[in-house]
Amino acid sequence: SASGPSDFGGGRRGEGLGGSGSSLGASASGSSDFGGIRRGEGLGGSGSGLGGSGGVHRGNGVSLGGSASALGGSGMGGQQPTAPPLTPDGQLRTAGEPRPGALATVALDEPRGNIDGYTLYLPLGHDTFEGRYPVLLYLQGAFGVGGEIEAVNPWGLTRLLRDETDLTLERNRLLLDGFIVINLHITGGQYDAHPEVVETILDDILARYKGDSARVSVSGLSRGGHGSWGLASKLPGRFAAVVPIGGSSSHVVDYAALNEVSVWIGHNADDGVVEFEQAETAIAQLEALTGVEFLRLEPRELPIAPYMQHQHVLTSAPFGGHDAWTELYTSPEFYRWLAEQRRPQEGETSDS
Repeated sequence: SASGPSDFGGGRRGEGLGGSGSSLGASASGSSDFGGIRRGEGLGGSGSGLGGSGGVHRGNGVSLGGSASALGGSGMGGQQPTAPPLTPDGQLRTAGEPRPGALATVALDEPRGNIDGYTLYLPLGHDTFEGRYPVLLYLQGAFGVGGEIEAVNPWGLTRLLRDETDLTLERNRLLLDGFIVINLHITGGQYDAHPEVVETILDDILARYKGDSARVSVSGLSRGGHGSWGLASKLPGRFAAVVPIGGSSSHVVDYAALNEVSVWIGHNADDGVVEFEQAETAIAQLEALTGVEFLRLEPRELPIAPYMQHQHVLTSAPFGGHDAWTELYTSPEFYRWLAEQRRPQEGETSDS
């Protein structure tokens, strides 16, 4: 199930990068540097902490410990660990109907294809806010596929929605009071198998709540990364941005559909589950299509990099394995960038 071949979507499990891994080292080792941090340098102990120490400190007060994969959720590389337990506050936030600051379970009247529902997060100020919020469609990895709908909650970005409460952290303020988040649940298979059902869910959310139809984005990790690529290409004109993390770009059915979509790829060079070549293939296709080069960064460079000026970004560490999501989902820079992505309106063009 979680370790079946359908999880890999074109990536080959357990293999190193070989030649493709060295290509990142070469391309990222140019003369550019940000405040004395040179591209191409290894991250050393602190940067690779998600694998070894299970914790990260990036100046934003975040510390994610526990399993070796920190936020967890991909379902790769062994048995599923025990889900982090619900705190009493977490139990309150995950019970009841949709409401600001809660993570409510919404079941479809009947399953449609492999989609049976989702958990929905509404921003803390939703009911009194006079504007409209960006909407994020989040796709979990294999942990969270099958079982109950709320099985998506303990993993990945959804865990932050469930457990985080400290609004002194910029990351938490941006996420918890800045986005409507739909955490899709599937019974099996792939997230992009039924794009028509996903579109119906998005239309319903936009009609019921204060979502901005021009700022709908999709992001996911591992199997959810495959689905992010697939849905963005199968639903042209729907998404302002796509952020696949550790995902296989073989799920893209038409790169032309991504011509006016902002793209942030998270993919570590030593990913042994979905080869880094999957990211390089997508980058080559998109650069040829748009004529715009990707801004290539190591995650540690984000606080001092001009990423807000770019609509095409790659964050990739030389180490870290398949888990490129903990570093990205726990960074305030990611949410700051995502909130600014907007689909071009009538007469406008996407300009990087």
